[in-house]
Amino acid sequence: MALKKETISITLQHPSAYFAQMSESVKKITELFALPFNSSRQIRMQINRLLTNLREFKLPQFNKKNIFRILLPVIVIIAVLFGLRQVFNPGSQVAGTNISIQDTKPLAIMALNRSFDFPLRDGEGEEVGKLSYTIKDAELRKQIIVKGKRATAVEGRIFLILNLKIVNSLNQGLEVNSRDYIRFTVNGNTKELFAPDIHNDPVEVQAISTKNTRVGIAINETDKNIELRVGEINGKKEIIPVSF
Repeated sequence: MALKKETISITLQHPSAYFAQMSESVKKITELFALPFNSSRQIRMQINRLLTNLREFKLPQFNKKNIFRILLPVIVIIAVLFGLRQVFNPGSQVAGTNISIQDTKPLAIMALNRSFDFPLRDGEGEEVGKLSYTIKDAELRKQIIVKGKRATAVEGRIFLILNLKIVNSLNQGLEVNSRDYIRFTVNGNTKELFAPDIHNDPVEVQAISTKNTRVGIAINETDKNIELRVGEINGKKEIIPVSF
C-alpha cells in the first residue's frame, strides 16, 4: 500500500511578533492592578512607555550583504593584529626552521670539529654514496627558539646544543635524520643513552650542497662527565667527551 504524501508547512514568527504578544500580556496584567493611588498611575505610565518601546522594537534583518559588511572590518582588524604580532614577536624566525639560536651569546662553548663519513643506502640496502657529518661545536644555552617561540630551560636545567654541518656530494637531494647519529650519556652512566629531542629533522640537503643544522637535549646544570656516542644506529660508536 502506497503512503499518501502530504506537505506540512510551518510558519515561524519574527521575533518582533513575540515582543508584541508579550507586551499585550503585560498590559493585561497591569490592568488587574488598577490602584486608586497616584503612585500606581505613575507606575502604569512607565509600563505603558515600556510597552510602546517593545512594540516599536525590531530586530535587524540579516542578509548576505549585511553579514559581509559586519564581518569584513573584523577580518581586517584580526589580520592587522596578527601581522603586527609576527613583526614585533621577538621569537619570530624564518619559516621552515624548527630550532634556531637566540642572538645572545652561549653560556659556554666547546669546539669539537669532528667529521664522520656515513654510508648512504638505497631501498635495497646497497651503498650509493657517503654523507659527510661534522660536529662543529657544543654550546650550553638557557634559551633557544623552537618553532618560532622562545623556549627557556626550567630552573636547574640547561640546553646542550650541537652545531652540525652536513654535506651531500650526490647529484640528488636527501632528507637526513641528523639525530639518528648521536646519543648522549651523562654522569658516567653508559647504560642510559639519550637521543636528541631538539632538532630540525628531517633535514633537507640539496644535491651537491652543504647544510648547517643543530641538535640538542636538556640536561641538569649539575650533570658531569657528558659524552657523545657518534655513529650509525646499528654501527660502531665513537666516544667524544664534552666538558665546558
